[in-house]
Amino acid sequence: MDGQLLADSVSYPWEKGLSLMNPSVVVALLVAVSAPLSGQTPPAAAPGLAAIVVPAKVSCVSGAAARAGDLGAVLAAGQAGLTTVVRTEQSRKVYMDVDLFERNFDKSGRKIIDQHVTSRTGVGARPIAALSAAALRATGYARMDPDGATFFAPDASILASDDFATGYCMRLREPTEQDSVPGGIGIAFEAPESDRTDIEGVLWLDRVSGELRRVDYHYNHMPADFKAPSAGGRIVFRTLPKGFAMAQQWSMRVPIVSVFEKKKGGVDRYSTNREDHAEKVVLYGTVTGFHEFGGVVKRAEVTGAPVWTP
Repeated sequence: MDGQLLADSVSYPWEKGLSLMNPSVVVALLVAVSAPLSGQTPPAAAPGLAAIVVPAKVSCVSGAAARAGDLGAVLAAGQAGLTTVVRTEQSRKVYMDVDLFERNFDKSGRKIIDQHVTSRTGVGARPIAALSAAALRATGYARMDPDGATFFAPDASILASDDFATGYCMRLREPTEQDSVPGGIGIAFEAPESDRTDIEGVLWLDRVSGELRRVDYHYNHMPADFKAPSAGGRIVFRTLPKGFAMAQQWSMRVPIVSVFEKKKGGVDRYSTNREDHAEKVVLYGTVTGFHEFGGVVKRAEVTGAPVWTP
């Protein structure tokens, strides 16, 4: 695994509908390299966030307002944790045992149709990689072309960047029972209105320690044929000995779209006012399943420190 990403690009064909159409599509996690954070001083983490009271109703704010007050304190702690993850990845000093998985689900997103797991061992680099935050904000988290679509996911370097912090509207959020983040506090981020596919979600931290716990995100502003509320992903973070931190679990779920054809127009033989019109074949897509891929670190070791296991 030395010198490799833990998650590579994944491609698969469109599902074939009742028509004869079967173009190809790539739905993948991009493996280009983000802009490095070398030379950047990580923000100081808050010693504890337990005293922060999140109002029942709070509006999101962006830009400089997001760095002020309680939201600013939580955001600073989150950026500090994310920067630690990035520097751990750059250091290449953490040895990992990793299970990588791919799964196909039915259209409900709940039933697994098939799955495949591969185990790898080696130096942990970046488990997922993407373009820079600025590039993704400019072009979107999904690219459409005649053959299909490519989806992109955020990584720690994107979430830690100033471009991310200033490009979204943010607000504090308390966890609900469904979030399963006891003792946590969240920064909900919302994408501005746009015709480009973007992400929105929540970055979760521990209230007492200020440590980074996970990020949940989903895609919005999706193209009509690809709209699916459950499309998105999650990254779970863990703190390691000697000041290191890592992405311990990550997953990304994207829709599988089937292409169908429908005939429109032509002569209606029952009409009294007959007019000849050329029959047209219209293609349309619909979500018929989901493809999910990701990984789980089962064991991590920093030289001279105790072995970490879940």
